Formats: sequence, structure tokens, C-alpha cells
Amino acid sequence: MKILKGQVLWQDSFQELAECWQEKGYCETALSSDKFSWALREEKPTVLLHEYDRVEDVPLAPTWDIEHDTALFANAQHSSGKPWIYWPRHIRVVTELLKEGVLSYDERDCHSIFVGAAENPVQYVNRTKFDWGLCADHFDFSVNLFSKTPHKYSNLEFLKLIRRARFGLSLEGYGPKCQRDIEYMANGVVPIFTWDTFNDYHNPLQENIHYLYARHPREVKEKIAATSKEKWQEMSDNCIEWFDKNCSIEGSFKTTMDIIT
Repeated sequence: MKILKGQVLWQDSFQELAECWQEKGYCETALSSDKFSWALREEKPTVLLHEYDRVEDVPLAPTWDIEHDTALFANAQHSSGKPWIYWPRHIRVVTELLKEGVLSYDERDCHSIFVGAAENPVQYVNRTKFDWGLCADHFDFSVNLFSKTPHKYSNLEFLKLIRRARFGLSLEGYGPKCQRDIEYMANGVVPIFTWDTFNDYHNPLQENIHYLYARHPREVKEKIAATSKEKWQEMSDNCIEWFDKNCSIEGSFKTTMDIIT
């Protein structure tokens, strides 16, 4: 198996994950001739690995035909594609931090959290429909439109913050999925989703098994209050298990192979 990595401006996210696959010996990697990533299989058609937030850009025939060739979509979905996986911003940092273990219910000193920013107008609109600060004990939201340094914290600082929380507020961003949500689940933080299009995965999440769902701040508080310590622990364990199966370095590769082989 060879993964051709798209010519993009970033080196984190799927680009970093693919490098980790190679380091583990799961596949080879090389640079793609275009801005898209591909999986090359012996004597089988090439598979598009679509890593972009939206689906406006797809390769065109005769190079590739979405109506006949296999395509996996990580974020926004195409009607002719297949749901795939998603990833943290920096899988290496997440993996290293998890070696310290996951905090128990009593070791966490924050009940609910949101740490994030609006980096573009789409995120701003999606994340300011309500006063979400009313429902999170730790709410740190900044507006940094088009900033070259939109993040207040380094990725490691951010992960060390959220891992101390029991519940993580999930607000819609630029695409239907947010890396924050994968980082929540990796650390056993139970996500509370507030929009409808977050769950296009090969192995979908289940409400009240992996996550809570709320439409507005009052409902967020109600859902949290109704979740016992025992129920939280069960859901937290389920989140960690789902992350390991679908988004860890090993699990993400195995899931990808399950889809395309």
C-alpha cells in the first residue's frame, strides 16, 4: 500500500497521520502530483482520500471519476463517496500525552469546557448563534478572523486543558466535523454536539453511548445535570474505545483498509 500525500499548505492533520502510518510500517508515502491524497493498491483502482473540510474541490475526469471510482471523505460528504475517519490536529502530540494515562472522573477539576476561536466568518456565524458561555464552566472563545496565529494555546497546552474536563462542548466550525471532538474523545471527554451533520463516519457515534446532543445552552446544562457519575464513566470509556478503533494511528489505518479492501 502506498499513500500519496496531497500538495497542501499544512503538515498536520491527515498529512501527519499518513507519516505516522509509514513510520509504523503500515504503508509507504510519497508526494502526490496534485493537491489530493490517494491510496494506491496493487492491481486495484486508486482511492481518493479526501481530507478537505468541504467538497467543492474534487479531481476531474479523465484523471478520476467520482461516479465510478472509490472516494473516502473525512469531513463534508459527497453523494458518491463513502464516510471515512477523522483525526486530531497533531496525532503525535495526542499519542504521546495519552501515555500519561486518562484522568478519572474525580481527577478532573472542570465539569464542562469549550476552548476555541473563530478563525473565519463561517466559524464565527456557527459559533455565535447562542451565548454558549452560559453552559460551560470553562468557556474560552476568541474572535481572530483571518489571523495568522488564531490559537491562544499550543496544541499541547490545549490538550492538557481539555483532558481535565468531564464534558466538552462541541460547536460547529468550518466543516461538519471538528478536530477538537476527536481530541475530546481521545482523552475520555464526553462531547456534547450542538448541530446535526457531525456524524458521517464509517463507524458512526451513538447518542447517549458516545455523546450527548443539545440544541441550545439550556439543554446543554440539562443533559449534563442528568448524566450520573456512573453514566459519564461508561460514556467516557466508550469514547476512548471508539477513538482507539477509528482515530488512533493503528485504528485509523485499519479502518481505512476495512473500507477500501
